[in-house]
Amino acid sequence: MKKIGIDIDDTITYTNSFLIDEAIKYDKLIGGKGFKNKDAYNFTEMFFWTLDDKKNFFNYLKDNELLTRLEVRKDFKEVIDELSNIAEIYFISSRSEKSFKNAFIQTGKWLEDNNINYKMLFTNTNAKSDILKEYKIDLFIDDFVSNCEEAIASNIDTLLMTSDYNKDSSLKRVDNWYQILEYIRK
Repeated sequence: MKKIGIDIDDTITYTNSFLIDEAIKYDKLIGGKGFKNKDAYNFTEMFFWTLDDKKNFFNYLKDNELLTRLEVRKDFKEVIDELSNIAEIYFISSRSEKSFKNAFIQTGKWLEDNNINYKMLFTNTNAKSDILKEYKIDLFIDDFVSNCEEAIASNIDTLLMTSDYNKDSSLKRVDNWYQILEYIRK
């Protein structure tokens, strides 16, 4: 059976847009000045925030368990059941206690609450390629370019999920889960 490694944030969710919406609310809450550079990836470049403001924002997310409210991408939800019939699903996420009280438990509950079938869940992963190699993952799907590049360097078939912050990459990419399903079928 094929083994598929899948990132969570911005691969099966729209985490970045959720975070930006929450950051806008938080910026107003702290009396901020709004956007400095709307297209920046880092919040200290996007808003007029200090490193402490950014740290406090992530504490605010954690304390209010806001990331447990993320919605699953509709296209993912429609595809995952079919994929779990033909492959073992491994979720490999860098989610950590920076934004969660307990990333593993809260993410596992979130997957369960969303009726998502999977074989294993990994959180707090900085070197995803180590897990990919150890568990002999056949296909890896992520939105972060460096994670995909590390997987490719380990000779693992990799797809980059398109996002606003990776559009300049020339890696093999997909825009939605239907394209991934079609890729796997081939």
